Amino acid sequence: METYFIKTNGITLHTKVAGPETGPLVILLHGFPEFWYGWKNQITPLAEAGYRVVVPDQRGYNLSDKPRGLGNYTIGKLRDDIVGLIDHFQREKAVIIGHDWGALVAWHLASTRADKVEMVIPINVPHPAVFMEKAVQYPFQMVRSSYILFFQIPYVPEKLLSEDKYRVVKEMMRFSAKKNTFTDHDFANYEGAWSRERAFTSMVNLSN
Repeated sequence: METYFIKTNGITLHTKVAGPETGPLVILLHGFPEFWYGWKNQITPLAEAGYRVVVPDQRGYNLSDKPRGLGNYTIGKLRDDIVGLIDHFQREKAVIIGHDWGALVAWHLASTRADKVEMVIPINVPHPAVFMEKAVQYPFQMVRSSYILFFQIPYVPEKLLSEDKYRVVKEMMRFSAKKNTFTDHDFANYEGAWSRERAFTSMVNLSN
């Protein structure tokens, strides 16, 4: 992998890049509370399959810029960040693969800038048009999505979630994954990303 700091949409995104320069462009978008590292197991297989793989830390995360204020984390701005990445690599379109919050960005990009999307592959997030309808039918999903309401409270989420070396966040990740998915080494990497100045507040802003 190579590391780039790419200017796009008025900010700079820390981005990992792999695969042949002439390969079809695929962009991997992480969710909360991940960063590019969440795709570590998918990057090499995609690159070996011939894709030009681009994996940004979305704005607010890890080494990417963290502009202040909720207005800098709207879905439209997140979409335009990715449009800028596509333009940076001088491509007309890209395959967009998104997980969790990254899948919502992928859906929005495909819905509003279809000219930039070759294919969209959302993981773990249904189309926004049917999400509320299905959530009402399955109350357990409402419970699992209730953290979004918690994130609306100023200052409290980042304070509580960062206590005891982000213990609650780590438990949340363990709960939602197969057993032994995350190692101590993985969590050390995540904790390093979460602990960067203003990172966790920016992550919560993005997930509002």
